Amino acid sequence: MLGLLRAQLAATIEGVDAFAVLVSRYDHSLVGLLWRWRRRELAADIGLVASNHPDLQPLVEGFGVPWQHIPVTDGHEDEAEQRLLALLAGRFDLVVLARYMQILSGELLRALDIPAINIHDSAGVLLDDRSGLEFGGEVVGRRADELDAALDRSPVGAGAGERG
Repeated sequence: MLGLLRAQLAATIEGVDAFAVLVSRYDHSLVGLLWRWRRRELAADIGLVASNHPDLQPLVEGFGVPWQHIPVTDGHEDEAEQRLLALLAGRFDLVVLARYMQILSGELLRALDIPAINIHDSAGVLLDDRSGLEFGGEVVGRRADELDAALDRSPVGAGAGERG
């Protein structure tokens, strides 16, 4: 089973040279990626971890991965997205949201013009066929979903789960 999960993770980043990770406070999805990267189980390089909270900076820098804190405050979400865009655009082939508890706008996703996937704990069906989302498979015990503007209309984007 472990070999199958590793193969699925590898398939998710096939053809990717470098990717960025967005994370909030919960570290379990990020830690899994960092360990697999350090053990060279991921063919791609983690070129940046950015977060809306400063909590995980020592962890990320301990792995030797560049870190960026981009606070997101009420009424200033657009400014935070512009900072994200400036950091990410043209530098990465993929963006991975590893428990990033902010909704990315359709404008940001279009401007990035690269795939963005959300990895999170599998806990039953979170999105249905009406969401318009393209799904990945199970990735290391977590679900990987490709993001697009339809996420905001899905049960997840409509408020299922906490924000942080």
